[in-house]
This record gives sequence, structure tokens and C-alpha cells, in this order.
Amino acid sequence: MNIEETREQEAAGAKLVRQDGWAIQYIEHPCLEIQMIAVQQTGSAIEFIVDPCLEVQLAAVQQEGHSIRYIKHPSIEVQLTAVRQAGRALSHIEDPSPEVQMAAVRENAFAIEYISDPSIELQLAAVQQHGSAIEFIQNPCLEVQMAAVIQDKFAISYIADPSVEIRLTSISQHYESIRFIKDQNDEIILAYIDSVRAAFNTKYFYVRNIIKYLYLWESSLSTRLAALQLFIEINDNLSINTIFNKNLLKYEDLDDATKVLLELY
Repeated sequence: MNIEETREQEAAGAKLVRQDGWAIQYIEHPCLEIQMIAVQQTGSAIEFIVDPCLEVQLAAVQQEGHSIRYIKHPSIEVQLTAVRQAGRALSHIEDPSPEVQMAAVRENAFAIEYISDPSIELQLAAVQQHGSAIEFIQNPCLEVQMAAVIQDKFAISYIADPSVEIRLTSISQHYESIRFIKDQNDEIILAYIDSVRAAFNTKYFYVRNIIKYLYLWESSLSTRLAALQLFIEINDNLSINTIFNKNLLKYEDLDDATKVLLELY
């Protein structure tokens, strides 16, 4: 094959992979230019490149971090580039360094799932970005739990037997987290009432969403009265009958928590 024919063949190959990076698998001995075009189009096309150079590896993981799974013994530079593009690409890296681990977690908090025995620094970096990442941390310390519940209202659902301090912090930050707290006492319920009041400032809100997660049966009379007062405030200080009409509720349709309140009214 002469030089002219080679150039024509390479031009045809380049045109082909520009349309579809996967097409490189049908090109025998693709030149560097074709390899680069292919992986810039589709990172995982590197699977079909024999012994790709560093430039091609970097281009591939820049386009698709997970394409690192097709690279044998990737360098630290390639690893960092991959996880900065897709944090969960960490799952394809054997024995990643602390630097690579941190880069992965900063890109995607849930990449901590692929780190065995993560440091406190890594744990905090994860939950401060997304509190629910605590789901993948075994036996998180109080500091990590606290950071998680401050960041995300759902985080407390992944904490086994949270302390009163953690429960109170979660509720004060996100009143909706009450739905995940079954062990409620007067302090927890009153904190919830304060959190709802702060969030809505007596603005009308659908009543069931305010109180249906409360466990009032064993709470004190003063706590029940506080919940009732909130119930009335949220509904613009209307009468119970008007509240029923406004919310299109019937007594028989109410949850038990609401009925407990109405017994006091």
C-alpha cells in the first residue's frame, strides 16, 4: 500500500470513528489520530485499542471515567483523571491511593462505597457533600453522623439507634426527618413543632403532612397541646370544622395522631 492509499484509508477510518467511536474495533492497526478521535467520541472504545499510549488513555477517561476498566495498570494521573470525571470509576481501580480516593469522593460522595475502612476525613468529605452517603459507612462516629444529618434529611434513616442529640439536630435542620424517627419523646416532638413553625411561619400547609409522623400517645399533655396549637396555626387559626372543610378531611379518615390532638380541642 502506497502513501496515498494509506492516507485515504486513514481518512476513511477517521470519518468512521467520528460517527461512532465503537467502529474502531473494525479498523486494523488504527493510527494515533484515529485512536484519539475514537476515544474522544466514546471513551470505552479504548477496549479495542491494543496497548494504548498515555495520551489515548487520558483522552478516554476524560470522556468516560469508567473506561478505566479497560486500561491495564493505569497510572496515578490516569486514575485521578478518571475519578474526577466519574467518582464511581473508583470501583475499577485496585488499591487506590488516598489522593485518588479523595478525588473520587469529592466528585461523587457515594464513591465511598468502594473504599474499605475510609478515614474520618474521607467520611466527612462524603457526608458533607451528600448526607445519605453515610449508608455506606460502617459504624460512623458522632462527628460524621452529625455532619450527615445536617446535610440531608434522609441521612438519619441510615443511622442505627441515633442518639437524642442526632435526632434533635436532624429535626431542627429538616422537620421532615421526623418520619424516620420512631423513638419519640416530648423533647423530640417539641423540637419538631419548632422546626415546622420556623419552616412555614404559620403558612397554610396540608395538615396530615404536619402531624402524621408524630407518636403522641405517650407524650405529656403540654406536648399534645403544643402540637394542637401548631395544628391550628398551620391552618390559619380556623375552627376545627373549617379545617376539616378546607383540607377536605373527614374524622374517620384521620390518622391516630390527629385524633389524639382533636381529643384535646
